[in-house]
Amino acid sequence: MTRPYSVAFKQKMVERLIGRNAVSALQLSRETGVRQQSLSRWLRDARSLPLMASKRVVGSWTVEQKARVLTEASRLSGDQLAAYLQREDVKLADFERWRVALEEDGRTATATTKRIRQLERELARKEKALAEAAALLVLKKNGGPPPRRGRRYRRGEREVILAAIAEARSRGARLAQACRVVGISARTIERWRARPGGDDGRCGPKRRPHNALSAAEEAQVLTVLTSSRYASLSPKQLVPQLADEGLYLASESTMYRLQRRYGLRGNAA
Repeated sequence: MTRPYSVAFKQKMVERLIGRNAVSALQLSRETGVRQQSLSRWLRDARSLPLMASKRVVGSWTVEQKARVLTEASRLSGDQLAAYLQREDVKLADFERWRVALEEDGRTATATTKRIRQLERELARKEKALAEAAALLVLKKNGGPPPRRGRRYRRGEREVILAAIAEARSRGARLAQACRVVGISARTIERWRARPGGDDGRCGPKRRPHNALSAAEEAQVLTVLTSSRYASLSPKQLVPQLADEGLYLASESTMYRLQRRYGLRGNAA
């Protein structure tokens, strides 16, 4: 025959089975002589009750219980708060300690989140800068001939430069940086884009310079530049040597220009 137990006794046994210093149902059964099955049933019944599920063991507060108390107490003040803490058996000092700890945890979490976002922004900026640097290196290699002030860019050259800039921008380069690499202003690039297939409209000088070499003079300079005696000299060396011999054919810049025009290999100045 099952021995009857009072509600108070059952509650006392349940308190022994939960909390910080809880013992197992088997151990408690050996200590008290109560059947283990009865102890386990009492514990299950107690946990199914809402009040018992939220009831704390004396001297121990779980994180969930503290959070519940702080949440409910945040809506109270004055006598209502005092009555609530008394009903929950929470000391005011403990409540204040929990509240300060919660605020510190919140500030720590906020600071951590802020730092993570800052690091993410810095990483994104560095990745963007690296992508732009790589794109500009490719542009410098494939952007056509080196820039020169006043240079005429024909239709084919414009198409090559526009395509190279578009490729660099798709890889992360800014327009201003890309234009700086190719030596052309952003305003010029925009004008080229507005007129696809356009060509350089400058007509060049309409009159021949009075000091321009005649065909015979140009032929004479080319003969000297390609002669076995002077072919090893650069225009910077050749002009002074010819002057020592009492001969002046053309300026250094003119000789360099003729070398470029006719594809002659000149020596370094």
